[in-house]
Amino acid sequence: MKKIFDTKVQRILALGGLFFFIIKFLSSQSGENRIVSEQKAENFTAFILISTAILAFLTLIYNFLSVRREKRNPDKTEFKEIKKRDRIRDILGEDK
Repeated sequence: MKKIFDTKVQRILALGGLFFFIIKFLSSQSGENRIVSEQKAENFTAFILISTAILAFLTLIYNFLSVRREKRNPDKTEFKEIKKRDRIRDILGEDK
């Protein structure tokens, strides 16, 4: 489960939460100092929350499918890592 719920999802959720609190802060100011009206803040907050949830959900699905692909074809993953390592060695000019 740790590999499925990786840092990408955590970053997406953290950014969504950050934007949520920024908009709530801007709309909570009273009087002439109000930067964003309450109606605009509510609409934007709803947009941020929905888009964050959709993006996190799609990232979870992608991670789940990639983990399943790795479990189904572990040799391909190992082959890609070996190929990548050999390419790095070729670039650096190291002997195998």
